[in-house]
Amino acid sequence: MTNKALPTTYSLEVYEDNFVNDPSYYIESTTPFSGLNVGDYYSHRLHDGWQNTPKTENQKFIISEIEHIIYTIEGAKNTQKIMLCLKVVPYDWEK
Repeated sequence: MTNKALPTTYSLEVYEDNFVNDPSYYIESTTPFSGLNVGDYYSHRLHDGWQNTPKTENQKFIISEIEHIIYTIEGAKNTQKIMLCLKVVPYDWEK
């Protein structure tokens, strides 16, 4: 363990239905991501790699789980990883 300040990387992994498979979307940043909450709507329209794309006219993704992992690669960098799990739900007017 060192007291030396290390650069921090922020990563976001987005999964569908559970955290078992590979993420459907991944991004890294040198700045933190904005706040994310369980129940938030997650837009699927700007990414084509979904396994189970919601039907845009009557379904959407919501965040069903969030997992945070913080780790250090000794002497190199800190990483804060946020893992989101999404599920497809109908829009409120479809219930």
